[in-house]
Amino acid sequence: MMNRPHRFTVYDEALLPEPYRHAIGRLLTDTFTCPDARERGWNKVKPDFFVVALSPEGQLLGSCMTCWVPCAPALRVAGFGDMAVYPAHRGLGLARAMADVLWREALSRGAVLGLARTAPMRKVCAQFGFTVPGPRVWLADGREENNWMWSAAPGFQLPAELVVNELF
Repeated sequence: MMNRPHRFTVYDEALLPEPYRHAIGRLLTDTFTCPDARERGWNKVKPDFFVVALSPEGQLLGSCMTCWVPCAPALRVAGFGDMAVYPAHRGLGLARAMADVLWREALSRGAVLGLARTAPMRKVCAQFGFTVPGPRVWLADGREENNWMWSAAPGFQLPAELVVNELF
């Protein structure tokens, strides 16, 4: 899988170094065609923290983020998104390793549920235990939304239903 000693670093959103923020913004803009991400370093929802994959020299190779998803019942739900790896570094296991670090960090910050919605995150998270189906998910406007993958903290029982107040 990975044949070089890559580093994975967690940054709170407010403490993300500007050079990494700009590199993530370019990567997200190029990968997902989201021009708003270029300056801020994230796509739709402001992250609480990032995981970045770095070369031994400190070059950003990829990133992903977590935001806390407001929901009812009020649970600590970590939403994972903005997973991207520069094309030259794909196929090395970086996405899976970043997602693993992301989930472990979310658990250490009190997450009881992890949620992956986008196709790249769903593919990666399936490799380490995220499953479908999870709870029935309702959006705040009453629409049902079931394009999600879930993982629960050890010993936590998935609720039967969840109302999510914000898509990410």
